Amino acid sequence: MVEVGTALSIAAAVGLFAGLPLGHLADRRGPREVLVALLLAVTVLSALVLLVQEWWQFVVLASAIAIVDRGSGAVRQALVAGLVGREGRSGTKASLRSITNVGMAACSACSTRCVTCPSWR
Repeated sequence: MVEVGTALSIAAAVGLFAGLPLGHLADRRGPREVLVALLLAVTVLSALVLLVQEWWQFVVLASAIAIVDRGSGAVRQALVAGLVGREGRSGTKASLRSITNVGMAACSACSTRCVTCPSWR
């Protein structure tokens, strides 16, 4: 368990620095295009977790996921800023956060059900 915690700590530290360069890329290329690319990348990277065999592979993959995930947050903020006027920005961001939280709660409930179901063991 210590190895997993260490790997996730390394990934979190790496992900801290992802927002600025990916936000800059979104300013140059356009936030919509960059966000689509980042979301596709996190989809592929998340599927690759199934292939991890070694600790170092997990560290590299978790770091890549952290970079893409943290960077997509910065790009999403730029997209909202470009699409919504100043008055509606905070309400839109709050709605996006609420929808994200509902989705995470629903996925957590489904995951818990799958893990605790005796026929899945």
